Amino acid sequence: MANKTEKPTQKKLQDASKKGQILKSRDLTISVIMLVGTLYLGYVFDVHHIMS
Repeated sequence: MANKTEKPTQKKLQDASKKGQILKSRDLTISVIMLVGTLYLGYVFDVHHIMS
């Protein structure tokens, strides 16, 4: 894959947007929820292990 030396044009950005090739806020939200949930479960199990 070649390195791009210039920024994409507005038309290329619009075409990519129409094709759905952009990071959607829903994807970011789901990623954050998964991360927080994983950290929370790790914390809960760690506290439970320490208390027993």
